[in-house]
Amino acid sequence: MGWLCRGKNCWPFGRDSILLKRLILYWNTIRFLKPVQIYGRIWFHLTRPKNLSIFEVELRKSRSKWIDQPVKRSRLISPKTFSLLESERGFSALDWQTPDIEKLWLYNLHYFDFLHGDNSQNQTSWQRDLIKDWIDQNPPHKGIGWDPYPTSQRIVNWIKWALNGNELERAELKSLNLQSEWLSRRIEWHIRGNHLLANAKALVFAGLFMKGRRCSEWFNIGVKILIEEMDEQILPDGGHFERSTMYQALVLEDLLDLINLIQVYQVENPILIELREVLTSKSVQMFEWLKIMIHPDGQVADFNDSIKKVAPDLTELIEYGTKLSLKFSEVKDDSRILPSSGYARLSNQNKSAIAFLDVGPIGPDYLPGHGHADTLSFELSIHGKRVVVNAGTSTYEEGPQRQFERSTSAHSTLQIDNLDSSEIWSSFRVGKRAKPLNFKKSLSKDRQWVCCSHDGYQSRLSGRPIHQRSWELTENELLIFDEVISKSKNESVVRFLFHPEIQLIEKKDKKVWSLNKDGTQLALFEIESGEGKVKESTHAVGFGKVKKTSFIEIQVENGRTNARVSWNS
Repeated sequence: MGWLCRGKNCWPFGRDSILLKRLILYWNTIRFLKPVQIYGRIWFHLTRPKNLSIFEVELRKSRSKWIDQPVKRSRLISPKTFSLLESERGFSALDWQTPDIEKLWLYNLHYFDFLHGDNSQNQTSWQRDLIKDWIDQNPPHKGIGWDPYPTSQRIVNWIKWALNGNELERAELKSLNLQSEWLSRRIEWHIRGNHLLANAKALVFAGLFMKGRRCSEWFNIGVKILIEEMDEQILPDGGHFERSTMYQALVLEDLLDLINLIQVYQVENPILIELREVLTSKSVQMFEWLKIMIHPDGQVADFNDSIKKVAPDLTELIEYGTKLSLKFSEVKDDSRILPSSGYARLSNQNKSAIAFLDVGPIGPDYLPGHGHADTLSFELSIHGKRVVVNAGTSTYEEGPQRQFERSTSAHSTLQIDNLDSSEIWSSFRVGKRAKPLNFKKSLSKDRQWVCCSHDGYQSRLSGRPIHQRSWELTENELLIFDEVISKSKNESVVRFLFHPEIQLIEKKDKKVWSLNKDGTQLALFEIESGEGKVKESTHAVGFGKVKKTSFIEIQVENGRTNARVSWNS
């Protein structure tokens, strides 16, 4: 049998061959990348900077005090015990390269966020010992601690620590110098997004904290990236273009830190003045976006990668921004559309219900790594309590849990033929991705209505199916209509995932359920066409932490189904 033969199972290029499918998946992943991401990745992995020079530096004199930032979630419990990502670990002899620990937790260890955690002002001796220990155990350019992203975070955190009144000794300044020079030659052009902003932020911090020829070059590189990336990464509606509610808060904090730093040094530099104006304008826009995407419990809606208790919450960011003299316009608790980001917030007149809708792309085409296959999913709060949710994110580690949390089945939306609406794979990869279509809205005083479709299944299934969904919110109910428009019959299910604190009590023949919290009925869930089954799933409540929860799965009949959530005012 030859390589090219008739029949769908011929190896290796038959229609159903694993190799062919893998090649197509790779092509649909790579074809959206920018050229700089392709040759940048090759350059990044094949080259290593050599002969990095260490030079004497003079610290720039500050003209104002560093303003207190939000307290970091990471903290020190003892000299060698850390609470990072809500997971506590202690070491008898600290090993910064421990191979059996999740990479994200280990990254956070190298960030040194704990320098600014709870009670950090009383832990100076522990902190200094850990800085020295890191320098001793992490020789230049070796280990994940020298990856550009943790290097960026560490540079900023060491400088903040110094600006808070702690003196960096000669060996520590020498290491900071080396890390900054290394980073200037390891910028993550191949990843871009929030990583590129973090690299630029660190170079600006180092370039202002220290004086010298190379320091000025770091500064210029960082400022150039920031100014170029602001319009690219911050969308006209104020959303960060990766469309993760968690990264919205993290990037906003980065911008506020930079404004803080500029105020500390007050350097009369036209470029710096321009940068501050850009940062201030974008920060205000990002604040307004974040306010719109907040549930009544004060936490963000879980769209795309969003790990709870990692980013500062809205209250902390508002306090920080106020200290920096930022002025925010009032954001009303009414229905709002975020057209550039592809999100909608529906709120009824008496504010008893708020729904958040995903009616946009999963992220920028060349950077969908934090995106989920969640197109046309939604979350719902009733009387201030979360009711309908998405599964959230509990891990970045490649494996079944990561795959599930990014999948369509982990979100409150419709799934066709057991496929994901976008081809998510590995930890941060996406092949073909769903595009929203035919967005419509009608937002009146008494009725909030939004309708949208997507083409995520169209090119991969017979019948070229399109999923169309509409939401209609009134004072006492939310109606959800789903339709599969297809030239052939497809097997479709709709899932509604409920918050772990919601108990489902069947009332009538797999058609009606009472949605209770703490023994009290919050709402009724009713299927108006088809029958539903209650099944178990999980909902992420933090990094590495999930809780069991329930969802209702509805088998779509004749291409259509609709459901109703109702409550008392």
